[in-house]
Amino acid sequence: MKKRESNRLKSIVGNAFNRKIRQYLENMKEEYIKEYKTEPKYNNKQFRADFEIELKNGVLIVIDNTTTIRNDRVNQKQFIAYGVKKHFEAEEKTVKFFVVVPNKEKIGTKKTREKEIKTIERMKTKIKDKKYESFIDDILYLDELLEMLKK
Repeated sequence: MKKRESNRLKSIVGNAFNRKIRQYLENMKEEYIKEYKTEPKYNNKQFRADFEIELKNGVLIVIDNTTTIRNDRVNQKQFIAYGVKKHFEAEEKTVKFFVVVPNKEKIGTKKTREKEIKTIERMKTKIKDKKYESFIDDILYLDELLEMLKK
């Protein structure tokens, strides 16, 4: 498969994942979500995430999605989380930043799934370790995100 074709397929999968999350958020709007924004931009558009969600209980959450995960992608998302948190810190607001990935049976490809799950679990552990500097609050599987939004 040519690189251009591979990138096009990855884009299609990523866009479908964003649409799926948007649909879940829309369905939860009545009961749990006050409002949400798609593709919010922060600090003169330097930092962009996929969704900003304000829950009815006042909690503010920013999520950035990915359908595959590697160490370099997590590092990139750390930088985005840093910029987003700085933006809200200047407004004297607290925000939680989560990276959201598909559920285990949908992450990556059949060929890469096991490795991706191991990477996710390793990064989740690192993020929770107080010795590791992280601006990401957690990496959540889609079902974990949906459960958290309902709390």
